[in-house]
Amino acid sequence: QTGSGKTLAYLLPGILRALSEPQVPRKPFLLVLAPTRELVLQIAACAEGLLCPAVGDGKCASITTTGSSDGGQAESHCLAVAAVWGGGPRWEQRRQLPMSPVVVATPGRLL
Repeated sequence: QTGSGKTLAYLLPGILRALSEPQVPRKPFLLVLAPTRELVLQIAACAEGLLCPAVGDGKCASITTTGSSDGGQAESHCLAVAAVWGGGPRWEQRRQLPMSPVVVATPGRLL
């Protein structure tokens, strides 16, 4: 059923885990596999909406977390999303992979 929160249910724990790490991952950390290009694009858009609410266009946005162990100082984190699917721009997708902690892909192109 559309709009029931299924995508959020599996993205949010991974994103929260990445943000809780002492060093925010700068390489792939969360991998989401989807069977079709359309689903990859939908999931990537949802992830970008969570990570980049003001931007929402795949660019990296800062996420501020508070309550760190050093006295509650706010920290700014940057998480990028890479969408990888067959039929898309292969070299552009490949360029995004090493610097995107969140990767959403179809199995064929990922291999």
